[in-house]
Amino acid sequence: MNGGVFNGAMRCAAVILFVIAILVPIVSLASQFYMLSANSGSISSYSSSDSRGSLLPLLLSLVGSLQSAVLPFFGAAVLWRWDLRNARAEAAE
Repeated sequence: MNGGVFNGAMRCAAVILFVIAILVPIVSLASQFYMLSANSGSISSYSSSDSRGSLLPLLLSLVGSLQSAVLPFFGAAVLWRWDLRNARAEAAE
């Protein structure tokens, strides 16, 4: 292992963080859909007589998952820009 797992992960850190930022909302929404289907769509604190009763938890889940994905996405953007800057500096030398 010449480069090692750590060096390989650091070379691909921006891509890894971007994938995590994409997966966080998807997994969170899938979990919420699963919980709603397991409860047959009725949640005791929400009205089950109209469709908005199950829409509110989904919207709250979406906002929470997007909020959780902001930090990995920001980290991916920073690392990507840093890599571009370093590549330009090495090319100029």
